[in-house]
Amino acid sequence: MNSPRKPLMWVPRDQPVVVDGQCISAGLLYIGEAHSRADEPSALEPGLELSSEWGANYDLPQAPCYHFLNPGQRLVYFAWQISGRMGPQLPGFCSSYVRLFIAGLERRILVEHDTSDEIGDELARLLEEYGHTRDRADLASILSSLLCHWAAAQGDHR
Repeated sequence: MNSPRKPLMWVPRDQPVVVDGQCISAGLLYIGEAHSRADEPSALEPGLELSSEWGANYDLPQAPCYHFLNPGQRLVYFAWQISGRMGPQLPGFCSSYVRLFIAGLERRILVEHDTSDEIGDELARLLEEYGHTRDRADLASILSSLLCHWAAAQGDHR
């Protein structure tokens, strides 16, 4: 018998949450189960296997989904979330992990119509942190577009 799916839960900024025994304090992420790319691809899914050590094969597909990552890829994304999403110092880290996270913010803005300041602040911070190099020009474009949409939506609701 299959266990019931855990629904998506949005974790607000600075609300610590424990996932698989680790505290993630930055918030602004989804936790729950996603069994297809139609579900929230960025959602951390408690209980999915994480690698116990750093290894190879951290590159992500073009449209990543946490549920379909291998345990090493999940380890990188999970560790980046635990770090507060600060800097690419983790072994195997690449801009695709930022893209995966952005999917959750995109859902908050476009689907759930969340125009809160903390989302705009995080988009601006990510653009500053990760959007400055030539090989990440597409990431900068995605972040800039989403930030512009957030600002326009915020104006409509305030």
